[in-house]
Amino acid sequence: MLTLLDAADLCNSSLLMRHGPRLIIEDATKAETVMLTPEGEQAARQMGAELFAKHPPAHLYHSTIARCGQTAHCLLQGMGPVAGQVVNHGPHPMLAACYLPDSRYTYQYCQNQGMDTLQFIQQWFAGSLLAELAMPALQAARNQLEFMQEQHQQLGGFQLHVSHDWNMMLFIVFYLGLTPSWAAWPGFLEGVLLTWESPGVRLQFRHHTARLAL
Repeated sequence: MLTLLDAADLCNSSLLMRHGPRLIIEDATKAETVMLTPEGEQAARQMGAELFAKHPPAHLYHSTIARCGQTAHCLLQGMGPVAGQVVNHGPHPMLAACYLPDSRYTYQYCQNQGMDTLQFIQQWFAGSLLAELAMPALQAARNQLEFMQEQHQQLGGFQLHVSHDWNMMLFIVFYLGLTPSWAAWPGFLEGVLLTWESPGVRLQFRHHTARLAL
């Protein structure tokens, strides 16, 4: 990700990043309570020191799930003195599972069906799930993109959004065109970089790039 940020027009960029390494989710219905491991906290501090101290965001957001707040806190700790330049906007529901009408019901459904996270994403993105489980995935992707675009238009500057793998997969599949698979799955602390251009946006994930008109 360092290469992406080094080459980016950061004043016109937003980074959607997955939280740090977490404990194993043993009960899907309690997924939202799972926190970072001690190693995950340290990895986020290290990223703050090695990456974001060099490229500090002007604005920081994180999902309403506690492990994303943990990640944001550790990133700021790692940044050291430059963290004082960062406006921390705190939790925002658009960076969590706002596309699930009742997240506990959906997680319980997945658990009852023996469905792992990739199988859920594949069925959701294919339009095979009932509306009571998840809103249409393409609409969820559009909503998330609109949220990030609005923050950029209102505040400008390099913006960091700490979120989740499912949120990232919305962009990776629908905008970057990858097939939902473990190979395309974002790791902890990986990110999708959005560079706002006139009149659209360029998305980058690993070596994949796509441009969208807005």
